[in-house]
Amino acid sequence: MRFIKNILKEISFILLASIATLCVIVFTFDSNLSSGIYPIDADSISIPIFLNFIEIKTITVLMIIGSLLKRGKIVFLIFSVLMFFFAGGLSVLNSLDWAIPNHYLIAFVYGMLAAINGFYIYKACKVGIKIRCVNKGKAQ
Repeated sequence: MRFIKNILKEISFILLASIATLCVIVFTFDSNLSSGIYPIDADSISIPIFLNFIEIKTITVLMIIGSLLKRGKIVFLIFSVLMFFFAGGLSVLNSLDWAIPNHYLIAFVYGMLAAINGFYIYKACKVGIKIRCVNKGKAQ
């Protein structure tokens, strides 16, 4: 029961971070559009919103898979760390991509997602060290 509770807590935190990132992205685009940074008659504003939505979904799915694989054998831990690493790498690339004037808030939020992934990588490696130590104790 504790295992399921911890998994649900992690997944809800991941979903909350992803939804908050999407809200900040839409808010930034909306405020830039209303302040005249983007042309009012331009319909291409929906393209970055849609692409960011797909990128956030990809990052969220990778993080949830990594969070679900984190328990159990060392092979699953390796795949978990890889999922978090790919999600963190995608977050860093998006952060660097949006580090342009009038979009620094988007870059910051993607940087926060990368930091969350780094924390989950640390947690997964910490669990992996415990599993390895327990398995060594059983072998002796």
